[in-house]
Amino acid sequence: MGKTPSQQGNPIYSGGGGSAGLGGLTPNLNLILFTHAIGLAEQLTLNLEALDSMFSEDTLPYAAAITAFVNAVTEDLTLAGDPTIGLTPNPIPGVPYRLWIIQPAAGGPFTVTWGTAISWAGGVAPVLTVTPGKKNLLTFYYINATLGWVGEMSPNIY
Repeated sequence: MGKTPSQQGNPIYSGGGGSAGLGGLTPNLNLILFTHAIGLAEQLTLNLEALDSMFSEDTLPYAAAITAFVNAVTEDLTLAGDPTIGLTPNPIPGVPYRLWIIQPAAGGPFTVTWGTAISWAGGVAPVLTVTPGKKNLLTFYYINATLGWVGEMSPNIY
């Protein structure tokens, strides 16, 4: 079989097929393709590690002022007072952010003040459960710079 015009004079085409490499490519190009594939695999591994850390769950230490979702998109917080909670200044639009707020087994109940503008389902910030040891699941979505954050709560999960 003859060479096509694009194969003529192309140093990476061996012209024959057979044992010259992948589909008639020279062994040098096979090495280049293999090296490129390894580079892509390494990049994919790095990206997956970054995603794994981003989508892992994190426990927030209690403080009077807390910024949620800096290190993870799912976090839990056991209240030890009445904090002001702000949401990350660098959100990813469309990603669900989940915050478990837990009333302590003893001492409390505590309330939360929201330090970030949030459009709540129903138009009003939810009231946390006051039952000791119970969890509230709050879910937030960042829409865009104009619309900001929207949030909703599922109370008394367990």
